[in-house]
Amino acid sequence: MIDIQLNGSFYDLTISAPEPLFARDFATALIEELDAHQREYNKAKTSKTRQFIEERIIDTEKELMNKRID
Repeated sequence: MIDIQLNGSFYDLTISAPEPLFARDFATALIEELDAHQREYNKAKTSKTRQFIEERIIDTEKELMNKRID
């Protein structure tokens, strides 16, 4: 059995099983998968932010060059 409860800005996860080792192994695997997902999400978000900043730098350089010419 898996029970998830919202606790403020966190979630409490309770895993129950007839075999304690299975419950432990399942919880460990779940945490590892959640960690991998969070890392991938953060990597994608950081990449998008970096791309946005690089594009803004290019646009700003173009604007400055156009102002120099005018």
